Amino acid sequence: MPKKPADLCEEISLREREIEEAIDKLMKHQDEIEESILKLQRKKRKGESFDEGLLADLKGVRKQADNEIGSLSQERTELFNDLPTIKEASGKLKVVASELEEDAKLVERAAEKIQEVTQKIQKAEELILKIVSVLK
Repeated sequence: MPKKPADLCEEISLREREIEEAIDKLMKHQDEIEESILKLQRKKRKGESFDEGLLADLKGVRKQADNEIGSLSQERTELFNDLPTIKEASGKLKVVASELEEDAKLVERAAEKIQEVTQKIQKAEELILKIVSVLK
């Protein structure tokens, strides 16, 4: 059964918040990754022993985090593309349910976009878990 436009609008707002939360988490972990990399590089410069594999892993997840932040930022931007929106006083965009109701193709496109974004958010959450495991 197709979702109601009002439900889709609420879900789009929810996905936008989830994207922002995922970006915030990734950025927080990026800082931790960078700090760990710098510590290992200092050890390397001083000739102290350090784990080369860990350094490589940290650099790899840093690059993945950079890419994922860019991808999520793009998704957040595109989330409202081609949908009827208004800008709230806070500056946030909001999909207009009454206009969405008038066009079945827009409803379908909104539902598809929600699915795409949900998958991207899940991918980001998986990366966050990977980062946490590398930082341990």
